[in-house]
Amino acid sequence: MILVDTNVLIALVDRMDKLHGRSVKDLVKLARAELRVTSAVLSECVFALPRADQRGRLSLLLDRLPVMPFVFKDEGVARRSVFAWLDRYGDHTPDYADAELCVAATLTRQARV
Repeated sequence: MILVDTNVLIALVDRMDKLHGRSVKDLVKLARAELRVTSAVLSECVFALPRADQRGRLSLLLDRLPVMPFVFKDEGVARRSVFAWLDRYGDHTPDYADAELCVAATLTRQARV
């Protein structure tokens, strides 16, 4: 399972993004991988893609890949773990989506970011 981060989705949607070419190449390599996305990553994408046409391309991309939602087995444990992770790495100023991805990868032990 591959957990997809915000910067990858934005780069795939925006051809002018400096990471677009690399993201496309990486996606080709991962053609058969199980791709998942967290709700925090989707929220971050919508915030970073303010125009309706950009959000429309994101929606289409998620449908076509397909990228499935990542759901924690126990949301309460996950939320506490995310906030603990944020406290632990606070000197690096991570955001919630980053913390959620790291916790998801750690808790499942089957996922890569």
